[in-house]
Amino acid sequence: MWSAPRVSYMQGKLFAPAIADVKPPVLDYLKAFDSRDVERCLSFCNEDTTFHFLWRSFRGLKGIANWHRDRFAADLRVTRVDEISVEGNTVDVDVVVTSNKLKARKVNQVGARITLRLERGALKDVKFALRKPDRSGTTESTGPSLYRSYVGPPENYDVAAAMQFNLLTFLGLRDDHYLLDVGCGSLRAGRLFIPYLRPGRYFGVEPEQWLIEEGIQNEVGRDLIRIKQPRFSNDPDFTLTAFGQQFDFILAHSVFSHSSQTQMRRCLSEAKKAMQPSAMLAATYFKADANYMDEEWIHAGRSSFRPDLMDRLAAEQGLVCKHLDWPHPHGQSWVVFATSSGASAVPDLTGIGKYISYADMAPWDTMTAGA
Repeated sequence: MWSAPRVSYMQGKLFAPAIADVKPPVLDYLKAFDSRDVERCLSFCNEDTTFHFLWRSFRGLKGIANWHRDRFAADLRVTRVDEISVEGNTVDVDVVVTSNKLKARKVNQVGARITLRLERGALKDVKFALRKPDRSGTTESTGPSLYRSYVGPPENYDVAAAMQFNLLTFLGLRDDHYLLDVGCGSLRAGRLFIPYLRPGRYFGVEPEQWLIEEGIQNEVGRDLIRIKQPRFSNDPDFTLTAFGQQFDFILAHSVFSHSSQTQMRRCLSEAKKAMQPSAMLAATYFKADANYMDEEWIHAGRSSFRPDLMDRLAAEQGLVCKHLDWPHPHGQSWVVFATSSGASAVPDLTGIGKYISYADMAPWDTMTAGA
């Protein structure tokens, strides 16, 4: 029995108590989703509606219809609705979900948040994102792979880590350097950098402390933390100067692929203050013919930008942007930001893609990672 404003499920059917402050389309959409009714789900959408699901976005009725069919084929189900909150025309629904894909990874269920923004009574934006597990470990017990799924497709957790480590050592990272890992998550790359670097040389910024804790518990171990003494910050606003340390390398993998232009400017401004004169900041982003113009961080989805914007953002901070020919399993592009003197040390990687291939890995459009 769930108290208002909660919604409970029983034997696969949705039972919704009367909730005066929740707009009816949201509950009606959840009912349609529970009944696996694609056409009814589409009736709440239009060609301007966008669904953001983990690392992908689907815009327009055709794409959204395909997304629903794929989710239904995977038997994605909401097993429980914990809380519904409303602010203006936006509704947040905290749920627990399960699917065949999750079970195949030995994960019975995960906590998620569905954020639905309405416009003129129709769904405008719908975002699906994983959420922090309950501290008790019972309400949203997810198994060991949630901390991997939270930061990217879990199938590529190892390759994404190796890619970052290989690139930075290729760029000149040595064990006596100071490294700042922006968005270090569950220590996907940190599990390689921490043992490599000398004690006190690895620093990580990650707003979600539980991800760091899961990475330490499952990937690094307390003994290595005691020996290597990494430092962490949960700052959510790219305050890279918080450590009072000048860095030789800064890594921002899969950060600019979710950020706004304002957030990138903030990150680069802070980075410039925390960089040694010869330092390099290696970052990834998604190339596009047009720039993402909104101000919001995109968690369940991605932002993309023109390459010349990277050049302009670098110039604003008195930095030089070098575009690297370094392959990425998910189609992102690598850039290095450095001072004019430090840029001369960035190696020419033209043609290296011939020797590094991710052709045997699943392409981006099949990586729905989780549900």
